[in-house]
Amino acid sequence: MNAGDTNIVVGKPLNRVDGRLKVTGEARYAAEFPVAKMTYGVTIQSAIAKGKIAQIDTKAAEQVPGVLAIITHLNAPKADGEKGGGHKVQVLQDNIVLYSGQHIGVVVADTFERAMYAASLVQVRYNEEKPTINMRDNLAKAYFPKGKIPREESPDSSHGNVNQGLANAAVRVEQTYTPLQWKITIRWSLMPQQQFGKAINCCCMTQLREYFRLNKKLRRY
Repeated sequence: MNAGDTNIVVGKPLNRVDGRLKVTGEARYAAEFPVAKMTYGVTIQSAIAKGKIAQIDTKAAEQVPGVLAIITHLNAPKADGEKGGGHKVQVLQDNIVLYSGQHIGVVVADTFERAMYAASLVQVRYNEEKPTINMRDNLAKAYFPKGKIPREESPDSSHGNVNQGLANAAVRVEQTYTPLQWKITIRWSLMPQQQFGKAINCCCMTQLREYFRLNKKLRRY
């Protein structure tokens, strides 16, 4: 280091502040903050790719100790319908199954384990239909959407030639990339919340701090 160099960070072998906690399993994630009287929801997902729900039997799940509610399209609050062509996926609003793993219900219980177990007891009977799973076999049915897509942009209807573009490019960069391992997705979908009147306290990951700054009704801790 030069005599006048005041840099004490860049290029230096600094330890992560939370490094030891993470490697020893002592780090506390957003879902692990204790919240009084917490309830847990576990979704019920469709076992088919296309069709309709003929019957949902929740009797056994309702008998599990700690289960507070089982919500399906039969008893869920109705949402305002969306305008536009095609069938919009509106969760728990009808008995139509549009894809495998679609959320068709949710079990709410006083512990995560009880909610998981109760969800496994829900029996669903379907009127199954043949799904469209191969895009190439259905290209004859393809069409350009009318109007504008979200963000008020016109549909993109141009097709380029990748090989020709690469051949004519002034500069080409060839590189092999390994799969990206996201560190921020650890327990990302679990966010304990407490409601106090019109305000909601959330235990969340720091990557969402800007969202909470913009929404004045939510506070981050």
